[in-house]
Amino acid sequence: MTGDSRASRAAMLIMILGLAACGGSETEEPEIEVTPVEVAERPVLISPERSQPAKATDPLVEDDVIIRTPVSIFGLETPFVASGTEPFWKAEFAEGWIVFDRPGLPLVEVPLPELPEGGSGSMMFDAEALTVSLSRTGCEGGAIAVTIEFEDIHYDGCTGERTNDAPVMADDVMWEGLIESYLPAIDACLAQAEGGRLIRALYPREENTVGMILMDDVGRFEECGANSQSGQISFFDPIMPDQAAIWFDGPAVFARSGGSPACVSANAELDIDVGADVGTLYPAGCR
Repeated sequence: MTGDSRASRAAMLIMILGLAACGGSETEEPEIEVTPVEVAERPVLISPERSQPAKATDPLVEDDVIIRTPVSIFGLETPFVASGTEPFWKAEFAEGWIVFDRPGLPLVEVPLPELPEGGSGSMMFDAEALTVSLSRTGCEGGAIAVTIEFEDIHYDGCTGERTNDAPVMADDVMWEGLIESYLPAIDACLAQAEGGRLIRALYPREENTVGMILMDDVGRFEECGANSQSGQISFFDPIMPDQAAIWFDGPAVFARSGGSPACVSANAELDIDVGADVGTLYPAGCR
């Protein structure tokens, strides 16, 4: 075989191999079907007893259970009022709320939470900003001893519950010292009423506002609120006896000179002459 024929055969072989290598370029590769896999989403369960956090990093916090129906605490059903002196304060335990009141300071209103067991004769619980302690002992006449801690200050006092035969002394009337300071508000409320009224209860409300329960000669009640300095009326509404009783501090009644009807004391030895031309406080009531 000559050199030219060998070269020709080599060139032919190279061409055949090249065509074999390129032969697949004109044939489409078969498509592979990919079946999508359905991924079930994991359900998110939120307990109805829990509230959603403000941020994802915050823990879930259980909602407070707020009492909306009257409850009995050591045999005393809400609503009832506790009060104390040094400093003077009053707290109303009503249906669902505790209203904590101090003269000249903002009113504090917090929900009444689920109460702990009080089988030992005492209980303590937190109601938002207030820490409340209640005890069967510490107060006379069947009253419940109440201590409220607020902003690192302890307020000690008793509920208004007393036995029928327990005398109401002058020292038991918590609002005696408020009368002369609140005369502008008292006179404004008496002027707003039609006819003479007795003051059945007197208590500080919102800042610079004084609340009071007025009673007419047939035993009907009104609640009046007025500015302690200017006497400007904030509200004046007739109320039911059970609503008025929330504010009662024993059977005390104040008769304002010139603005209240004549009153005969149930026990003259307990009467308090508030001051000249001011009036008389009857700690045991009058009729």
